[in-house]
Amino acid sequence: MESEGTLLKIKEWFETGEEDSKDIVKSPWEVEVFRDENERITGLRAINPKFPISFVVRPMQNSIRISATLPFETATLGLRERVKAYRTALIINERIELVKVSLVGDEEELNICCDLDMRSLGEGEFDEALSTIYAAIVTLVDRLGLEEELKREILLTMTYLISRKKEEGYTRKQLYEFLVKRAGMKEEMASKIIEAAYRGSREIDYAY
Repeated sequence: MESEGTLLKIKEWFETGEEDSKDIVKSPWEVEVFRDENERITGLRAINPKFPISFVVRPMQNSIRISATLPFETATLGLRERVKAYRTALIINERIELVKVSLVGDEEELNICCDLDMRSLGEGEFDEALSTIYAAIVTLVDRLGLEEELKREILLTMTYLISRKKEEGYTRKQLYEFLVKRAGMKEEMASKIIEAAYRGSREIDYAY
């Protein structure tokens, strides 16, 4: 299938990078592969230890959709706050090329996505899409004041990632080195995340 070959290329682009890169797009990502009952690849989830939001990649009919969902529920907001969130999304849709902001799920969380032509997709266009989605996320976080939500989200994302690595056979020492050296996390917080992963818990003391 054409989409499976494209997804494998994207997986390689995500995983190839420089550890010390200051550009989030150019640093290596951890990639989870989704498969159907016939073991065909149906999508990807990419996580960067230095970035709180994961990217999900899914094939459409003729395109590849890259998306990132912000941990910000608009369904329960008051009217004034909801209008502000929707207005900000519409401004981004108008001003930032390639990306669009929509609502997903029962909680109507903000989702930023970009559709790329599967037939002509290259690494340069892929990198540009990630950079543009990142710019939209930064704008939303700034305008809506979501810094605290993202602080919590990166810890939840890291707990999920560490749980996966534990299942893959990583030792406590390897998990610790990954968080401290790769993600640049403080030692105390790294220990808390590892303990939460071993407990199978998503409850973490966020103060740090």
